[in-house]
This record gives sequence, C-alpha cells and structure tokens, in this order.
Amino acid sequence: MAAVSGPAHWYYRGTPSMRLVHRAIEGRWGRAVARWTRRTRISAVGWDPPPSPPWELVHKIAPTPLLIVHGTADRYFPLRHAHALYESAADPRALWIEPGMGHAESSMTPALVRRLGAWLREPSVPPVSPPA
Repeated sequence: MAAVSGPAHWYYRGTPSMRLVHRAIEGRWGRAVARWTRRTRISAVGWDPPPSPPWELVHKIAPTPLLIVHGTADRYFPLRHAHALYESAADPRALWIEPGMGHAESSMTPALVRRLGAWLREPSVPPVSPPA
C-alpha cells in the first residue's frame, strides 16, 4: 500500500491552502463555488461520528507493506504529517521524502511514478529515498 501526501489528522488548518479548503467545505458559498468551479458537490453534513485520525489507525495496515511518500514542497500538509504517519505505522513500512515535490499525484514526476510502481510490484525490496 502507498500513501501519497496523506494527512496524519483531520481538520488540519495549518497552511493557507488547507484554510481555503476548509472555507470551501464549511460554508454554503464555498460549497457553491466548489460546485460551480470544480464540478464537485460537497455535503453540508459533517462526519457523524468523526472518523479516527489516520495516525491512530495506520498501524492496522500491517502486515501489509506500507510506503509513505511526501514532498518537501507540499502546500497542504507539512512534512510532520508524513513523519507522524511513519512513526505510528508498524513494520514493514518505508518513508520517501521527495525534494521539491508538491501535493499528491499531480506533482509527481514520471520517474517517481515508475519508482512507486516498482515498489508496489515488489514491496519486499527496501525502498530508498533519494538523498535530500
């Protein structure tokens, strides 16, 4: 299993990008703008009950190998999210910190996509992050 640019906890508002996301999600006008500009419908009903934070559950993935990939230029979630997930995960686990990578799949290079695909096909091979 691979997690790319994943949050360690919900309701994070520590970056301008996430504050904007929450403004869109939580307000009627924000949801309307998201529907019109992004063709995305967002329910006005929140989680009931709220799910547990990812860092509390990530250890349950084991014994399935887990790879956490996170970029140093992620505008949504800082590196501490990746480190919290990695520290809470059980082995087998790996962490790739990608220099210059932004948020999620849209910022991945073709080379990183190939590396990720190779790891997913053969997760028993220890993943190695490029030097930072």
